[in-house]
Amino acid sequence: MSMNQKLLDKMIGKMMNIIKPIDVSKIVYELKPIDDVGQEYYMGVTYIVPDDSIILKSRNLINQTKSIWNKEIIRTIKNYYDVDIIINSSGTQSESYYNRKKQYE
Repeated sequence: MSMNQKLLDKMIGKMMNIIKPIDVSKIVYELKPIDDVGQEYYMGVTYIVPDDSIILKSRNLINQTKSIWNKEIIRTIKNYYDVDIIINSSGTQSESYYNRKKQYE
């Protein structure tokens, strides 16, 4: 089943609010199609976490948790929408930094 990118983007946005980890305030992402059929997408993901999150204090913890979260996103999208996702970039930001950056966009 091929899927319209706009519809997929909307459905993933709703799904992210449900599956986001407890330690995450918000997940910001960007989809880019790999093929013309709409079955594969690149995804850039940014996890927005509270300023006092322990995740921000340890590089190893950031990498381990991002890896787990990324796999969960890929698996969930594949199971629900039958679309392959390759997360080609992922990062973590504090809420305060995200809000400051958002003001200047």
